[in-house]
Amino acid sequence: MIRNLSGVFIKTENKEPICFEELSKEEQLILLDQWDKNQVTQLTIILANIIKEIGEQLDVKIKQDDTIN
Repeated sequence: MIRNLSGVFIKTENKEPICFEELSKEEQLILLDQWDKNQVTQLTIILANIIKEIGEQLDVKIKQDDTIN
C-alpha cells in the first residue's frame, strides 16, 4: 500500500515521482549514497517529524524497556 507519508518525493528514471519510504531498501541505500550530508540530514529531520506526528495522532507510546540503546 502506497501511503506517501513523508512527502519527500524522489524522481526515478522508470517511474513517476515516488516517496522515499516507498522505495525499496536497495533503492534507498543507492540514493543515500549519492546524497551529500545536508540532504541526508534534511531527510532525517523530515522523517523524525513524521514519526513524532504519527505517534501524537495515534497516541502511540513504547514502554521504557522497549527503547533502543
